[in-house]
Amino acid sequence: MVATTIPYDFSAVRWHEELWQTGAQLRRESGAPWIVLHHEPPAGTKVGGASGNDGLPYLIEEYQPNFLL
Repeated sequence: MVATTIPYDFSAVRWHEELWQTGAQLRRESGAPWIVLHHEPPAGTKVGGASGNDGLPYLIEEYQPNFLL
């Protein structure tokens, strides 16, 4: 299994998208399932609501991890 952890308030960190890119690349290379551990829930969901991360739904759609926690 490939695991990517995204720190809290990753929006202030320039390399946050590199974490997503690296995780996706490792999944492609290994063929293993990919899990992303993210501190904030996605906005617009039952768990995230209005206070969730606005950019996360787009990253999920773009990179399509197997699991997101």
